[in-house]
Amino acid sequence: TMQQKRNNLKKMIQESGFKQKFIADKIGVSEISLSYWIIGQRNPSRDHLRSLSKLLRCKISDLEG
Repeated sequence: TMQQKRNNLKKMIQESGFKQKFIADKIGVSEISLSYWIIGQRNPSRDHLRSLSKLLRCKISDLEG
């Protein structure tokens, strides 16, 4: 569900210890876009999910729930 996906993404980002700005810069999006994904207002593309999974060292399925 959208709620599950949002919770998983938020949890993985918090556990990484990275700041949102650092993550956004590394994957090539604005900090606002990343925030929208975290609160569930928008969904990341498959390419951005792939970049996030590499940066956070997890599977895409971990981010999606």
